[in-house]
Amino acid sequence: MIIGEVIAFIKAYVDSHGGGDPGTSNYNELENRPQINSTTLTGNKSASDLGLAAEAEVSGTMLII
Repeated sequence: MIIGEVIAFIKAYVDSHGGGDPGTSNYNELENRPQINSTTLTGNKSASDLGLAAEAEVSGTMLII
């Protein structure tokens, strides 16, 4: 396929399947925002706010994968 055919294919696919709602560019207006430990990620959260270990608590700890 040449680039023009690819673009035409994508346009036809989107037109036939719907392009969906354009949504929002404002993160705070999003629905179903991600969470860590049941805390919604909004604003500036600290490790403590998210129920995570502080850097001092894990300093020198080796992660084995």
